[in-house]
Formats: sequence, C-alpha cells, structure tokens
Amino acid sequence: MNKKKAFTLAEVLITLGIIGIVAAMTLPMLVAKHRKKVIETKLYTTYNILQNMVRMSVADNGDPYNWDLGNNDAEIFEKYFAPYLKIIQKCKKSDDDPSCDTTFKNINGTYTRKYSYKYILNNGVGILFYPGATSVTTRRKGTFLIDILSGSKGRIVGQNVFPFNFIVDGDRYYITASQDYPTNNNDLFCRLIKQNKASVIDSCKSGSVEPGYAFGIHCTALIECNGWKIPDDYPVRF
Repeated sequence: MNKKKAFTLAEVLITLGIIGIVAAMTLPMLVAKHRKKVIETKLYTTYNILQNMVRMSVADNGDPYNWDLGNNDAEIFEKYFAPYLKIIQKCKKSDDDPSCDTTFKNINGTYTRKYSYKYILNNGVGILFYPGATSVTTRRKGTFLIDILSGSKGRIVGQNVFPFNFIVDGDRYYITASQDYPTNNNDLFCRLIKQNKASVIDSCKSGSVEPGYAFGIHCTALIECNGWKIPDDYPVRF
C-alpha cells in the first residue's frame, strides 16, 4: 500500500512560528511605509489645491502683490482664499472639537504657538493662513499651515502639520516650501539641503522660530525638495 506523506504537528507549528516571526518583523515596516505614503499623498494633493486656489483668487482679486494682507488672519482668509476652497467646518481656538485644535508645537517640544482659527476642507485637512513679510521688499506674503491630522489633538509641525509659503515674485505667484524671505534666491532651501542637510534637519526639529523664517518651513522643504517623498533621514519616524 502507498503511504500518503503529510506534515507532522511539530512541523506545522514550526512553520507557523516562522511565519509569525517574519510577519512581526515586516508588519511595522509595512505600516510605516503606508503612513508615509498617506502623508505624502495628502501633502501633495493639498499643495495642488492651494495652487489652484491662488490662481482662482487672482482671477477675481487681481495681482496678489496689491492684496491687503495686513488685516486679521481670518479676515484675510475669508476674503482671498475661503471662496475657492471646499470648506466643511470653520473652527475657532475656543472650540472643543478635537479637529479644531489650533495649538501647534515643534518637533523638539520646546515651542508652542496657538492660532485663532482653522478651517477643515472636504478632504479632512485643516488649513490656516498667517500673513508675514508683507512689505514690498520681500517675496513671502504669508504662510499656510496644513494640518493633515484628523480627530485627536497633538499637532506637531513637521509630523502632522506642514507649512507652505505664499510667494509673490513680480508677476509670478505660487505656493512653495523651498523659498522664504530672500528677494532673489529661488529654491533657497533645496540648495541648502544639498550643501548642509544636517542644519536643515536641525531647523526642522526646532521649527526655526527665530525671526526670518516661517515656522517649520524646513520640514516641508525636506519633502518638497525630495520630489514630494519623505526622505529616509527625515527627523520623524512615521
């Protein structure tokens, strides 16, 4: 009679154990990769939303070089940006809804800034704008903060909140994280990343809260200058 071959119970248990070990080793990497992909996608999608928003606002409000950006932050947003976005919720800093949390910290946890408002878009992303460098000698007219965290509190710039500068350069206007104050220095941070990446990473962690830089702008620059992909040496693990 032919004997049928089969696995013994011990062999099955050993095989399952090996599979479990491999899964335990690879699952965290897969989860981290998925989280990074979600952030990259939301970041790039919202970046394009902002670009389109500015173009539509220019069509109605004229050259942004002449926009009045010296008013209250929320008033600026309502006039120049809100009509061109799909907003599902308007938040104030006094609201109890966790999605409306407007307290943002740097990665190091040494600096906190609280904003007066935030609007939630239909893709679940929060957004606010604060003016800055509005004099004619500078190109940065303000900064958008993009909050990709939904629900619970804990907004950290560079981890789940990412800034974008609103640049007006002659007859050009666009959204970017690679440029800031300088009047004739395009892609400033991309060049700095190539020359001294360590200093950019340190600035990302601290938020560069000293005068002259938008809060946390180096964090977004690290991603934008890397083709909208989070670099392997990014200072936050997702």
